[in-house]
Amino acid sequence: MLVSKGCLRRKEGPTDTKSATAKPHHHEHSATSQVPTPTSLNRLAWSATVHCFTGCAIGEVMGMVVATAFGWGAMASVIIAVMLAFLVGYSFTLIPLVRSGMTLRAAVPLGAG
Repeated sequence: MLVSKGCLRRKEGPTDTKSATAKPHHHEHSATSQVPTPTSLNRLAWSATVHCFTGCAIGEVMGMVVATAFGWGAMASVIIAVMLAFLVGYSFTLIPLVRSGMTLRAAVPLGAG
């Protein structure tokens, strides 16, 4: 089985005597080669979701800290916390999408949906 990560290929299987052999590969990637397999698509979706939840939590805490530091009231605290939760969560969601080889232009609409 070939597992591709970045520009390195690792060959794994019962015929290998080594656990992993890294070999650079150079070839053109077409738009159709960027479509993940169903297993990797599920993994990518899971990773993006976990990044989203993590970013949301970080953004919400940041919003509460900012609101408390400035002495803002409850409504301002909620507004800044929600805005930062969305902004940081959305930004974190894009990380695994872009790392998977998607362009930022292709990843932005996917992160919103």
